[in-house]
Amino acid sequence: MMRKFRGMLTAAVLTLAVSARAGEPPARAVVHLAPRGACECLVQKRCWKLVREAFQSNARIAKTEVEAAMNERFFPGAVAFALSEPDAEGHFLKVQCGGMPCDDKRDDLERRLIVTSFLVSLPLGTPRAELFDETTWAPTSKGEKVFTQAKICKREILRTLIDIVGTLQSN
Repeated sequence: MMRKFRGMLTAAVLTLAVSARAGEPPARAVVHLAPRGACECLVQKRCWKLVREAFQSNARIAKTEVEAAMNERFFPGAVAFALSEPDAEGHFLKVQCGGMPCDDKRDDLERRLIVTSFLVSLPLGTPRAELFDETTWAPTSKGEKVFTQAKICKREILRTLIDIVGTLQSN
């Protein structure tokens, strides 16, 4: 389902401009392909709007996936839970290690959820496995590079993504 959605997103970003004058044969079609990098997309209002909408869907799915995950999927000896709404400090996940809260792992998993949801929302055409570990969601060096470029291009990106996740309700 995610591949189908990603394909629809990419198709929505593609535009076809054909110019033709009255009485003349149509001119050759000019195809404007989707942006090739995170920065190119983030500066285009139309692309950024689609990425935000895709991110919202992907983050909601990821929160559901956290809730359904097997113990120790993300970290050895840890159990992760998705909160139905952010707590007083703004956290939307809970991670326990041996029945005790693991705040450092919670912070890391929240970041992973945000980064991976963002990466799959971009029309990059890069396989997920090249951007992050599909089991633990730990970003690869390539995934980190793309996210770092996005933060340089759009400084408020992390805060914006955190705010979006904070508005999501778990199913």
